Amino acid sequence: MKVLVSLFNPENLENIPLEYFLNGLQWLKRHPEVQKGNIHLYGPSRGGELALLLACHYPKEIASVVAVVPSCVAYGGIPNEKTAAWTFQGNPIFFAPTPGRTEVYQQLEKQKSVVLTDLFLDKMEDKAAFEKAFIIAEKYANTSRIL
Repeated sequence: MKVLVSLFNPENLENIPLEYFLNGLQWLKRHPEVQKGNIHLYGPSRGGELALLLACHYPKEIASVVAVVPSCVAYGGIPNEKTAAWTFQGNPIFFAPTPGRTEVYQQLEKQKSVVLTDLFLDKMEDKAAFEKAFIIAEKYANTSRIL
């Protein structure tokens, strides 16, 4: 059985409660066609970030995670990069400094192209903020497999 849960509107990824997804996980656990302990998550990019966060916060609910090109940190929201993308128990999840639209447009005007790597590397200079935003999935690896 495959179930897709709507992640977000790509135009607005701000303050999304992880509990929204917990409700879906708990529904799956109760569903008669789902084998006990056989819930797996798959997510590319920001979906991979979410899958890792869910595994960290709800390790007993998830058998494994396939995160495709995730980040090792949680990033800020879209379109407001100074707002958390995710919350847990009503509190924002720490997030790393995130390039904003203004920076993308400035680079586009200068270079006629956008190199996101450069923008993200510039933001990594704030090491303390990055350390707070790390998704430490290994800490929860005793119950979840992460690929």
